[in-house]
Amino acid sequence: YCELLDEQHLRTFDDCLIEAVFLLNKDPTLLTGFRHIIVDEYQDVNHIQNELIRAIARPNSSVMAVGDINQCIYEWRGARPDFIAGLFEQYFPNTKVFHLSCTFRFGHKVSLMANSVIRRNSTKLSNLCISHHTTPRSEVNLYFEDNVYNMLRGLQTSTQTQAILARTKASLAEAEIALRMHKLPYRYLNGTSSIHTRAEIGMVVVGMLICIHGDLHLLEEMPHRQSIVYGFLRQAGFKWKKGQLNEAREEMCR
Repeated sequence: YCELLDEQHLRTFDDCLIEAVFLLNKDPTLLTGFRHIIVDEYQDVNHIQNELIRAIARPNSSVMAVGDINQCIYEWRGARPDFIAGLFEQYFPNTKVFHLSCTFRFGHKVSLMANSVIRRNSTKLSNLCISHHTTPRSEVNLYFEDNVYNMLRGLQTSTQTQAILARTKASLAEAEIALRMHKLPYRYLNGTSSIHTRAEIGMVVVGMLICIHGDLHLLEEMPHRQSIVYGFLRQAGFKWKKGQLNEAREEMCR
């Protein structure tokens, strides 16, 4: 694998870290050092990343690390929570430690839910999650596939704007399908596209209709049929000239 990378003149992110540490340790004159260094999410730092921080820092540098050992999610790639829970003070003497004992992001119910997970941590350094008394009230409910609609229906009764947040588009698919099935109005924000207008969905829908029915008559009543057809044509592998893609879409949607 490494030989293939060298032959292709390729470098992975790990290679960049390792080679940077090697060069800085070999020739410290390459870097005069930064006076102030801030490292966020320090609980997810692995050994080579920690060595890079030490290589960048100089005896007169001020280094601040921010992190939470309860949020360490990258142990699979070598992250070590003990870098922020003891080892940092060894690498950088005269360290001052400030504990943020409360969260201001969410209410007590979310904290209780988080603590039910934190208490299973193997490390003895974990601290309980406590919400500050000024944080807004948070509700926590568990919904399964068969009652997603009831949950969404409850959102509709509110006169305030409601939002559904997700890490990935795929996570929103189930909610969007339920919204469309029950004709509940919604819209995507920040340029995110609906599941029915994505190119990969258009590829599958149009391909299946053509194979089964030989035409696209079932798309006639769909408001996003042009977007679906456009997605199919864009993913079909043709080398379209300027304007041809839109012309083909218009022709197929007639």
